[in-house]
Amino acid sequence: MTEPTSGVAEVFRDIAARMTDHPAIIAPDITLSYGKLWRIARGFALRMAQLGIDDRSIVALHSRDMIATIATMLGASLRNAALVSFEPLLTADNVVRPTHFLCTPEMMKRGGENMHLISADWPQAAPEDESEMVAHPPVLPDKPWWTLRTSGTTGKPKYMMISQRCVVARSRAVSTDFHQGQTVMTSLFSCHTRPFMVRATAALLNGCTIVDSIDPQFMAGKGVNLVFGSPSNAIEWLSGRVIAPRMKRIQVSGAPLSDPAAIHLLNSFETVEDVYGASETNKSFVNRKCLENGELATYGVPQDSEVEILDSNGALCPVGIKGSVRVRNSYMAEGYIDEPAATAKCFVDGWFVPGDIAEWTETGALKIAGREDNIINIGGRKLDTFQIEAILMDTPGITDAIAFADPVESEVPGVLAMVQLSDNVSADAVIPAARQACLSKLGAALAPRYIYVMQSFPKTHDGVTSRAEAAMLARSLPRPK
Repeated sequence: MTEPTSGVAEVFRDIAARMTDHPAIIAPDITLSYGKLWRIARGFALRMAQLGIDDRSIVALHSRDMIATIATMLGASLRNAALVSFEPLLTADNVVRPTHFLCTPEMMKRGGENMHLISADWPQAAPEDESEMVAHPPVLPDKPWWTLRTSGTTGKPKYMMISQRCVVARSRAVSTDFHQGQTVMTSLFSCHTRPFMVRATAALLNGCTIVDSIDPQFMAGKGVNLVFGSPSNAIEWLSGRVIAPRMKRIQVSGAPLSDPAAIHLLNSFETVEDVYGASETNKSFVNRKCLENGELATYGVPQDSEVEILDSNGALCPVGIKGSVRVRNSYMAEGYIDEPAATAKCFVDGWFVPGDIAEWTETGALKIAGREDNIINIGGRKLDTFQIEAILMDTPGITDAIAFADPVESEVPGVLAMVQLSDNVSADAVIPAARQACLSKLGAALAPRYIYVMQSFPKTHDGVTSRAEAAMLARSLPRPK
């Protein structure tokens, strides 16, 4: 793969010159061609220049407007300004300190002199010609540019920064997903989240179209052939319905995909791709799922990364043997901001070690068995919380489950669980059955002490259930009798 030498906006500019009239964004009320989107992005860059935004700036964006999100990203690229998505944790953590906050009208304005409203006249700021391009500084492709936050599903979220060169390389690495002029994508992730921005950037830098709607009828009418989401928001989006005729493909990521959930998705999609990856490494591996003679089949599809599973002695694990995962590619993050211990633990000898436990299957699939962070030591016996979740999910009437260490200290550690139930299902009938299943398969010492019925689970910024926040919530919940 040729090393990218340009910044994100420069790559987009070249594509826009070749595909001027090709649709970049299609929404129910507007269609923007690549040429028009490039003009809007230049307008945003000029406004940023007027606000004093330059290569010393960090821009935090607070928006649910897709066009504003993408134009801000491209404008920041032209100004060499670092970019981060705004969220409450950003100011609470105080690890990344933005110099400018941008928001769109539908979002609540954040107080402070550095808050700037993206008004309706921003997109009209740039003239048709590009003579004003000389006002923008030369691109700095290796300068830290995009700030990403880990999901924090198992602990404290961490921040990292990657350069524009790295973003372009990551977008090129997933070009097999985005066929120029042919792929039409929709994201179930909200446009203010990292998962959306990563995929939208890849789509646009590969000359594809983004549909700004999750209405199945509208999506079908615009030719959507690739949908992105997490397992939970994909199931929630379907809401029990089946899309007919089936759509082409959905890629899910961010959380384990159960077999029942995969089968449910395959009723509405020809192919389900369960993506393994991280903010640190980009998309690393895919488990492709389909129905063969009515049965679920899973096949491993390697990507542009090396993925290995090692045993406790550092040797490669054969098929069927569990071990620790490590990943390597040429566009990994270099480490975490102000987290030297976590950096040393997770970035080892050129590899990223995510802390996942997995095994290879006979069909080449990467089967995640749990996380080292989720292993709980109870009386000398080790329990992976994924085991509990799998048992709970197999209980009729339970649609989702999460298990975690009891946050209330006691002489003997224990486990708590939260579940969501199907509509019109009685907790009095389901919970005793779930508890009995855990007792029979795990024994009294390892079964959850309490099982809470919840309307919803705490989520991370990208829609993934958070064990850390669930444990915090459990501290305030009454102990069932």
